[in-house]
Amino acid sequence: MGESRKTVEFMSSLDDKTYKKVAYWNLFGRKLLLPGILIVMYAYGAFSIVRVFKVGMTYGSSQFVTSLCFAVLGFIMPTLVLVMNERRMRKEMKSHNIPEDTRKFIRMVGDEISLLRMKKNEMLEYTWKEVDGIYPFPARIIFAMKDKQIFMADSQKISDGDRLYIMEKAQENHVVKRTIEVRSVVLAGIFISAVAAGIGWLI
Repeated sequence: MGESRKTVEFMSSLDDKTYKKVAYWNLFGRKLLLPGILIVMYAYGAFSIVRVFKVGMTYGSSQFVTSLCFAVLGFIMPTLVLVMNERRMRKEMKSHNIPEDTRKFIRMVGDEISLLRMKKNEMLEYTWKEVDGIYPFPARIIFAMKDKQIFMADSQKISDGDRLYIMEKAQENHVVKRTIEVRSVVLAGIFISAVAAGIGWLI
């Protein structure tokens, strides 16, 4: 057998901390539409509040309060989205045994990918054409399938050779996707909001 028929096998299982990290990445790091909207809203709020406190009092106290309320909405709305998502996440984690529910055995041979969901004893069969994206991080490689199934290869639980093989297959099938950590999205949001506040003060 050639290298193209190499067999790679690994377990994919998430503890609560990693599950939460991957879930937040899937929502805010994998695709940037939602975090982009939230950042724009925070930036608008920062800009508006600074403008209100700089020039709002010249319009009178009633209009100042009205303008301030609209400006604060720029912070309230995206914050509500984050709070609601956090509550949903905690509720889900309390009602499920995350390490047990996320245990999967993955076997890759050539272009075939077999996934056994351990809890349900359910076997799913894929080919690389059904991979929506491969997202490489130093600590893990995340597989996102077109049927919304997500699993990962922990860098500490696979060999360097297996990691290299996975990435070669991903590049061969053009499914390597570039993404960023949620922490970077948060930092970008803080920076953009600070710039917006500075502009609001200067103009």
